[in-house]
Amino acid sequence: MHIRTITSVATLLAVTAVGFAGCAAEETTDSPTGNAANGNGGQVTATTSPNTANVNSAGATTTVNSAAANTAAGNTTGAGTTGGAAGPTTTGAAVTNTVAGAAAVTTGTPAAAANTVAGAANNTTGGGASCDAPAAMGTAPIIDDFEDDDHTIADNEGRLGYWYEYGDADGTQTTTPLDGAPGSGGVLHSTGSGFTEYVGFGVDLNNDNANQEPCEYDASFHTGIQFDITNDTDVTFQVALPGTTDSSDHYGIAVPAGTNVAFKAPFASLMQGGWGDEAAWDPSKILQLQWQVTDPTAAFDITLDNVTFY
Repeated sequence: MHIRTITSVATLLAVTAVGFAGCAAEETTDSPTGNAANGNGGQVTATTSPNTANVNSAGATTTVNSAAANTAAGNTTGAGTTGGAAGPTTTGAAVTNTVAGAAAVTTGTPAAAANTVAGAANNTTGGGASCDAPAAMGTAPIIDDFEDDDHTIADNEGRLGYWYEYGDADGTQTTTPLDGAPGSGGVLHSTGSGFTEYVGFGVDLNNDNANQEPCEYDASFHTGIQFDITNDTDVTFQVALPGTTDSSDHYGIAVPAGTNVAFKAPFASLMQGGWGDEAAWDPSKILQLQWQVTDPTAAFDITLDNVTFY
């Protein structure tokens, strides 16, 4: 099928405000960060059970086996042995002390091991991309070609991101791929209707699992972003930066309705809508890419493919 390429000069659009945080609230995807729009991948939290206090019936000689003594000793001092030796009056009491002390030490050792394991798990899984993705260098510009039919972007040049959808509560939207909704045919497909304020879909480029929010990604090596799109209604392509998230006045460009279009969005042509605080354009601080239906009240059918830097 014939593909036509459009390089658009930015058109100033008063696009209905879409909060970066608001998108996260409306997302239906369950990303590993929970996604500010995404987040996905939960963090393991260590839980340490309290030590069981040693009860001893041998009177004053057993005070060393109290809960306080075990806590201070960290379950490593062998307080049980001391308690056992301190029961001279009765063989039974001494046996009780020894057994109780041994139990305390035995209980304490696995607890210490559990702490170590849990801490390692937090350090390993909690970071996700850890906001440390390397800057794009042009070696692998593809962001996602959807050939794997999953909801994550290609892991090229350290990128980590999850596809999500967002919209107000009035409408109905179906987007694949999303978490729990795999794609098909090697494309992203989104349909919907009934919205009154805003609706669209998007993706992170550097998702930090620890904080369940996207981090900045440095794409300053590139000139812009290109994608193949079939859309039966006008769409606004948006790039979210830290300075645009509060007002949702992201940098954007109009994508007219069309079929099988290879659309180029030069960074130099992106503009804010003008309703929010002005933020300086900086391609080294990209948080998210979004495709938003320009008229949210319109029914829409959008197919997206081959999203890439150029």
